Amino acid sequence: MTIQQQLQNAAAVMAATPAANGSGLMFPNGLKNAVLVQATIRGEVQLNATATTFNIPLLQNAANNSTTPQTASAYALSMQDGFLITDLAVLVSKRASASDATAASYAYAPASVFSTANTASSIIGMYDNGFLKLTVNQQVITPYWDLRRHYKVPDTQPAANADYTASAINYISSEDGTSDGFYPVVPGWYIDGAGNVQLTLNLGANLAAVETYEFVNVLCRGFILQNSSSFKR
Repeated sequence: MTIQQQLQNAAAVMAATPAANGSGLMFPNGLKNAVLVQATIRGEVQLNATATTFNIPLLQNAANNSTTPQTASAYALSMQDGFLITDLAVLVSKRASASDATAASYAYAPASVFSTANTASSIIGMYDNGFLKLTVNQQVITPYWDLRRHYKVPDTQPAANADYTASAINYISSEDGTSDGFYPVVPGWYIDGAGNVQLTLNLGANLAAVETYEFVNVLCRGFILQNSSSFKR
């Protein structure tokens, strides 16, 4: 789908979105004067080896009042805005600290990065068996969004002194940031910045092992509708 087609689809989906109270449409006057632009929101959560469900905050109001606070590299949706998710990625990262905002994200588990015993295999198991559940204003939008669709191992993976000992040849991931780990959301998920949005990561069973600062990063690409949330109406 081209960007122009995505834009047309986004406008159509938003125009048909019902109001949060169930009465009429969210935008009864249409989107004629709306400011609709491409954007990304990013929710992050630190993993541990005991829990089986993790809340991923996508909204500023959720981040400010949640037991899952926003991280330095996260970007939440403002209370004033609405957002239509058209593409979604579920990535993993290993950080130097809880506040580290520079760590690379991966759509797989490179063994040279997730080097603690059983951490890489646990991540693969998460992609094989985990799923996302999205609930908006007590309505389940998607009950089971499998993570397997986001798993992508590149042809080249990170490695130091590759090919032979002391080669001084260092590899990096041959990843495409426009597509690797991303999967289209059709026709799209609309979320209101002032709404009650619950995105949960469900594992089924706890991870056998995790790195000290191991995170799941959910990147939502799509279209932001500025100053359009129910908070502004």
